[in-house]
Amino acid sequence: MKTRKGTGWTILVALVASLLFAGVVFFRKAEHQSETTREPSGEKGTVITHSISDTQWIVSKKDRDAYLGDLAKATREITLKPESGEAKESVSRLVILNITEGSPMYRAGFRKDDRVLKVNGTPIGTMSRALNLIHEIKACNRLTVEVQRGEQILDYQFDFE
Repeated sequence: MKTRKGTGWTILVALVASLLFAGVVFFRKAEHQSETTREPSGEKGTVITHSISDTQWIVSKKDRDAYLGDLAKATREITLKPESGEAKESVSRLVILNITEGSPMYRAGFRKDDRVLKVNGTPIGTMSRALNLIHEIKACNRLTVEVQRGEQILDYQFDFE
């Protein structure tokens, strides 16, 4: 596979990295809870971000929106590299080159050298789609990310409530 190079790609990679994992910035990981946790203040309907399993999370929309508001922090915590597909201008996957240990994406389970194959059931496909992921993430109530780690395929799921 060919690797894309250049300043434009670097900026795009940083943008895609920050957007792809939107909503996972304020993890307070609760051990394998099976129902949504509510704020102890008694404020009905307030969702606390927490894990359901190693690859499944409930993420408050407030946390997702706060993450989207701090793209600079997100781009310091993870670096992705697009890999060319067979067709001209296609992208087969995004490879995690670097990820900060302890960062939200790391706590969610993503690791260096993971390959992001699909977002919301659809292959990355093109740079145009990668650029439009922010709109997809803002509009969705569930974000799914299919990742290849070695020979293993992992399906991450983030439900925004």
